[in-house]
Amino acid sequence: MKAGIGDFGGGEILLTDEQMRDSKIALTIPTVLVGIVPIDNLPGNPELNFSGGLLAEIFLGTVKNWKDPQIARLNSSVELPDLPISVVHRSPGKGSNFIFTGLSVENQCSVSR
Repeated sequence: MKAGIGDFGGGEILLTDEQMRDSKIALTIPTVLVGIVPIDNLPGNPELNFSGGLLAEIFLGTVKNWKDPQIARLNSSVELPDLPISVVHRSPGKGSNFIFTGLSVENQCSVSR
């Protein structure tokens, strides 16, 4: 649309106020609701509970083992394995990363962890 070669476009991230101002014709219309959830693959498939803060610490690499006291506190009825947590996520620049981090696509492309 910006280059003048299309009539419409779709994406997972809303246009910023600046992008809306720069484009005289852009209009944002929400059309899809997507649920994105973290999943695990632990032996026995126990049902686990996580807080937002705990998930953030796992994804930031602060919490690194399934036996971490923070995980155990929220899951006292589960026998947690003494295994490292391997975080797997989509490549930078995807809308699901935006949902978890709040970073724009442009900013995600320059972030390395």
